[in-house]
Amino acid sequence: MIFKRFIFLAFGSFMAVVSVVGIFNTVVDPFDVYRLVRSNGFNEIKPLYGEYTRLAKVIQIERFPRTTIALGSSRAQFGVDMQHEFWGNGENEKGWNLALSGAHMYEVSRLFDHAVDVSDVEKVLIGLDFFMFNANRQGHLEDESYFSVDKNGTPQSLHQLRQRVLTMGTTDAISASFETLRKQKVKEDKFNEFGRMLSQRERSKALDDGGFERVFLQNEAAYARQTWTACKNNSFPLRKPEVNGPLELLEKILEKAAKRKIEVVLFISPSHARLWETLDATGLWAEFEQWKRELTKSIQKVKIKNGSSVQLWDFSGFSDYSTEKVPAENDKAMKWYLDPSHYSVELGRLMLDVIHAGTRDAGGERVSFGRPMNVSTIDQLLIDIRNERAKYRLENPELIKRIWTGANKQLEERTRVGEQCSNVEGKGV
Repeated sequence: MIFKRFIFLAFGSFMAVVSVVGIFNTVVDPFDVYRLVRSNGFNEIKPLYGEYTRLAKVIQIERFPRTTIALGSSRAQFGVDMQHEFWGNGENEKGWNLALSGAHMYEVSRLFDHAVDVSDVEKVLIGLDFFMFNANRQGHLEDESYFSVDKNGTPQSLHQLRQRVLTMGTTDAISASFETLRKQKVKEDKFNEFGRMLSQRERSKALDDGGFERVFLQNEAAYARQTWTACKNNSFPLRKPEVNGPLELLEKILEKAAKRKIEVVLFISPSHARLWETLDATGLWAEFEQWKRELTKSIQKVKIKNGSSVQLWDFSGFSDYSTEKVPAENDKAMKWYLDPSHYSVELGRLMLDVIHAGTRDAGGERVSFGRPMNVSTIDQLLIDIRNERAKYRLENPELIKRIWTGANKQLEERTRVGEQCSNVEGKGV
């Protein structure tokens, strides 16, 4: 009898603790998924949100359904403003920026599947980046139990329970709650309420880290060494036999969107001209152009099969914006870029202006920024970019020499210590 009473009390105490912990984490809401309380000085700033976006954004689109979403890598996460008129004028059109840092096409496809399953999505904007399409580096998610459907499209009936466990009852959640309470400082505010990373904070960080020139050099080295490919032989295949590669995953997204009458706009990000020069210096320009050709072919195939209308815009290359001079002074910020890879939300808004109306501003001034890309325009588009690149090189000979020298050093290092991976179909095929 005493033993049973002890068990009852122990169980009751355990449940009480669990309840208190769950309520505490729900109210503090470190991952911004419940939004019961959002108070200045208490939990308004979510300092740990960035570390848990792969969990938080999945839950947010389900708990707070929206009709519009943006997907892609950290470039879209910084640059795509969900309050732009591109999305519409009503409150319900303010959608979610579901882009993820370092996202591969597998992650993009999984987020898309989840979003359209739990919300009445009508419009989606997807930022496409070259590094996302390396079939040698297939993306994966460590835990997919909190998605509404598995990778085969089968419903996961307990996924919401799993969401609650991860956000309310884990040591990570408890730790994140205490960090949230402790770090209610402006400098810890990294995301807005729609899931977009804040450009101004990144500008301040660049200045604190020694200036934009230093940040550019660091990023250019990292991209040449490993971001596009870490393979010793510089392998960058777009497809692999018997594998659902990145291009196939994109086609599946487009086919599902067509069946559900979802408007899709795709764009290639407007990274800085110095990053495109670094790409060429690493010997991957031919693969870059082939990737663009493959994109147009994939879209054309889906259009013919489903009668769908998909827009594809190319904002890469050497525009007046992407050639913005990087200040040598360590106390001067850039307007359009945060580093050579990431464009600012200001440039992102111009990009959306072009997609939305083909103009820069309300006055109707047109800009030479962004090109619609399809199977009919691709050849001329590639020629135009090469011509713009040649002009940029003529105007910046010392800079180009420095970029190529730096890239060659990184290639030599990768050849020495890089991954042993091969391209079974030949480069760029």
